[in-house]
Amino acid sequence: YENIAFGLDETIDEMKGLNYIRFNEKNIELKYYLGGDYKFLLMAMGMEAANSNYPCIWCPTPKDKKHLTEQWHMERTISAIQKCASAKAKNEKFSCSRMPLFPFIPVNHVIIDTLHLFLRVTDRLLMLLVRECRRQDGLKHFRRTTVKNTHMNRLENLLLTNGIFFSWKTDDQGKLQYPDLRGPEKLKLIEVLKIKEILPNYEKADKVQKLWNDFYTIVDSLKKDNFNSFDIGKLKKKTELWLKLFLEVYQTKDVTPYIHIMVCHVH
Repeated sequence: YENIAFGLDETIDEMKGLNYIRFNEKNIELKYYLGGDYKFLLMAMGMEAANSNYPCIWCPTPKDKKHLTEQWHMERTISAIQKCASAKAKNEKFSCSRMPLFPFIPVNHVIIDTLHLFLRVTDRLLMLLVRECRRQDGLKHFRRTTVKNTHMNRLENLLLTNGIFFSWKTDDQGKLQYPDLRGPEKLKLIEVLKIKEILPNYEKADKVQKLWNDFYTIVDSLKKDNFNSFDIGKLKKKTELWLKLFLEVYQTKDVTPYIHIMVCHVH
């Protein structure tokens, strides 16, 4: 935070006073937007990390309530963040520890990056799929070498067959280790993923398959250049139904800040 504030000090001062440009004898109003991955956005807004008690930039929803589809009791504003950051009592800060670096950019002009939204939510879906494979294999306290023909092996074989490198192992404490997939690999994974082939006896296999497919549809719809009110309403409904399905399969604690943002704020 200190390095960015120092390095961008002159730029930020210039932006504050630059509200329009002159072009063809007309004044063109400037509107600023702030984008990036969530770690950067939290820092730029003067907020604590994504695992804090109030991890959302756009509303002060507690982390144990981020699965709720309705927005919390208030929306955040720049002035509210500044007020919370100035508060002495920790319970009044709502995870705001510093002043926003760009106080002239309103909170509703802070935009989550679509690529990172896609990457982080697929990370969570893959982690939950791996967790179910481990549960059915009883791998919590066993090393890979003691287990044959496991659900984890089915997942690995599916990925390797489709050109996606995926090798897993468990350490002495039973902690699973596997490589992060890159963006193109995650797109390929969604195309070839067959939950029933990996977990043939899993009663929620169809719902998990639909979660993956519907998530891709949501992300793909965000690539449109223009949205009208109908599109926005349709997107809002689609994300809310996706979260409802998610909670039929997984627990509320499995909802991440990125999932909360996708459902409650992206529209």
